Amino acid sequence: MEKKASPTQVMVRSTISHETVVTACQNALRAEIGAGKPYNITTGAEKIPCSEGPLRDYLAGESAPNLKTFLSMADAFGEGFLNRMLAVAGFGNAQRLAPAPVNEFQLNCETSRLLSALGEALEDGRVDHQEKHTILRVLPHLRELITAYEASELMKQPGIGVAGILSTPLSKARVG
Repeated sequence: MEKKASPTQVMVRSTISHETVVTACQNALRAEIGAGKPYNITTGAEKIPCSEGPLRDYLAGESAPNLKTFLSMADAFGEGFLNRMLAVAGFGNAQRLAPAPVNEFQLNCETSRLLSALGEALEDGRVDHQEKHTILRVLPHLRELITAYEASELMKQPGIGVAGILSTPLSKARVG
């Protein structure tokens, strides 16, 4: 059953201002971050990931995130956050999509790319703020890939151990 938009939502849909977006973001974040909420400023910033300063600005209604940060927020806080934002344009009922089937070769490529980024961030033995941001961005994706490996057909083959996870035999590759 399709939910009808209120007259306010219909009017807002054709006149979405920057201030409206800022307020919607502020309200959506306040549902997730603050006293008595699942996250405080520090844990919210880590979850997104972003710096605490801009997050404070979003919560204060002083600015709105760019698209990359907005999508990271939607990923971090889920459907509730996203539906609060989409309501500004008269949309709702967003749901997380089911993952695509696992392809070991794509997993190997993505894992190698992420491990390379992690290695570069740790290369000199010191971690500056940009490298910390890289690490915070890469580690959750590596965890997802490890989970995908665990569920893949590759892990069900006898004799595949941790060392073999990242080395799918070339004989499995499709040629042509």
